[in-house]
Amino acid sequence: MTRTLPLLVTTLLALCSWPALANPLLNCPEKESSALQQAPAEVSRVAPHMLLIRWSKGIAQFIDQPPHDEPWSGRHWFYCGQDAASGLHLIRLEHESLSSGVLFDPASGRRIAAGHTVLLEPDGQRFLAIRQPNGLDGEAWLLRNRKNRTLWQGTNLISAGSRSLAELSDPHWNPQGKLAATLRCHSQPEHAYTVSLQADRWQPLPGCARKAK
Repeated sequence: MTRTLPLLVTTLLALCSWPALANPLLNCPEKESSALQQAPAEVSRVAPHMLLIRWSKGIAQFIDQPPHDEPWSGRHWFYCGQDAASGLHLIRLEHESLSSGVLFDPASGRRIAAGHTVLLEPDGQRFLAIRQPNGLDGEAWLLRNRKNRTLWQGTNLISAGSRSLAELSDPHWNPQGKLAATLRCHSQPEHAYTVSLQADRWQPLPGCARKAK
């Protein structure tokens, strides 16, 4: 019993810490001011419509474009936060009818198209980008990598034609390194299922989320 106790404690600690380590989530607070208060000194909003991020070889500028007082118009940037492990900054972009964002890499100065919310893979090479186009039922989900390539894209809805059957929520990376999510059918909202993205399809789908043959 004494010999197995340290192993048990180590295992429990690993299980408790895994979700935090494996699922780094970047999203935007309701007010940018709270994100700026926690941002490193390299980040500053120097004017109402100009955000700057200093990096080793220069200064990245995020400058809004008018009109500034009309909904779903212009181009506007909002600082969201930084992932401590990868160093990536998330900046939300409201551009006309699309709410999305970019990841800024201060090591290279590169801008990577992303979303207003980003779920980074544990090693930081891939990420889920969540976007909100105006008028779209649900959210646009994109699996992307740091080379600025889209590996898969879809929505958080499972549909049969124009009829929505189920909704995906709580995206996360499972222990096998696959993108996973919680699925709830509209016909059985009290039941939750865990599915993962396999060969560009969510599997295994419960019967309530399958198209009728």
